[in-house]
Amino acid sequence: MKPTKRECGGCTLCCKLLAVPAIEKPQDKWCKHCTIGVGCAINGSEQRPEACGLFDCLWLQGYGDDNMRPDKSKVVMGMTSDGKSLVLYVDPSRPEAFREPAIDKTIDKLIANGMKVFVVCGDKRRMISNQNGEPT
Repeated sequence: MKPTKRECGGCTLCCKLLAVPAIEKPQDKWCKHCTIGVGCAINGSEQRPEACGLFDCLWLQGYGDDNMRPDKSKVVMGMTSDGKSLVLYVDPSRPEAFREPAIDKTIDKLIANGMKVFVVCGDKRRMISNQNGEPT
């Protein structure tokens, strides 16, 4: 069964955590075009970077429960471009947020199925290689 696609609603955490080189937006800083809790002021315009229009976090794609919505969990979950690895972009204000039970359970399932899991939090990057959440 395919998950149901969701809407961002008031979640704008990707507008903070992800870097967008096309508009010189650094990682972990709010985008100047973001109205926090509302959305993108240039959504639908030619000024909006293609990367922003193409990005759908896994929660938007229907994975996880409502508590895993990024603005609640403080974790934006995405896949690498080849679809072989999970990347967890964690809000530096809650660096251990990816260890919450619902997210931890998702990580365990993916690792058990052979997927690599990467955690990005501020200037720290690590790969989790086992079901105990230990970095490599």
